[in-house]
Amino acid sequence: MTELGTYTETFTSINGCDSVVTLTLVIPNGINEVENNYSVSLYPNPTSENVTLSVKGLNKEATIIVTDQQGRVISTSILTSGQENSLINTDKLASGVYYVRIQTAN
Repeated sequence: MTELGTYTETFTSINGCDSVVTLTLVIPNGINEVENNYSVSLYPNPTSENVTLSVKGLNKEATIIVTDQQGRVISTSILTSGQENSLINTDKLASGVYYVRIQTAN
């Protein structure tokens, strides 16, 4: 089964009991379709004080979410429609890897 859809399978156990299973196969690619062409950069990297997040082509408000490797939210901020740069303060963060998510209403 490699095509998206709904499949019904009948399985028989070693004791002869039948089970009917309905499976809906969804294969996510991890990335939703991008409505516009965005240009995203984060600099300087590495840093010890601040990084600048630059997002060009954003025509709607977006939430900027910074998380650590365990998925804990470190900070959130708003990037308004038309705003290209956001400063993220990192001086109180321990050395390590952090993730930045840019999320719009869509």
